[in-house]
Amino acid sequence: MRQFRFPPEGTRGMGYAARAGLWGNLPGGPAEYVRVGQEDVARIAMIEEQESVDDLAGILAAPGVDGVFIGPGDLSLSMGVPGGSPAVHDAVTKCIATAVAAGVPVGTVVAGEDQIRLRAEQGCRFILVGNDTGMLGAAARATMATARSALAVPSDEED
Repeated sequence: MRQFRFPPEGTRGMGYAARAGLWGNLPGGPAEYVRVGQEDVARIAMIEEQESVDDLAGILAAPGVDGVFIGPGDLSLSMGVPGGSPAVHDAVTKCIATAVAAGVPVGTVVAGEDQIRLRAEQGCRFILVGNDTGMLGAAARATMATARSALAVPSDEED
């Protein structure tokens, strides 16, 4: 997992002018960016391909892996099956069990209360229950529905 570390220990690229480097304004400059990147970040391996599921034990044993995150959407594409299918569910469940047995924190994406409870009971230490664009979109749709309902002409007034 050499991509986790900056040279000479690894092959991670410099992104000092991006968000993590405060667009080139991080106090301490590039040296602090590298120090933080080497010492203060969690290194989470993404499990999004069937090959990763098959080699999960090796990924979990790799030096520097602080946790794994299972992406069921991309995993379903890799497997060639629809998202939410039993095969994807089983692969995610297998990955969670493998990570828990190895003592490596694991997380995944869920849809709904039942999945939140299930994945937490299986041992997920972090769970993605939504993202910013999805939450903002849902809030906007609810607000617009409320506005449309408030402005709707009651049916008995239409005549």
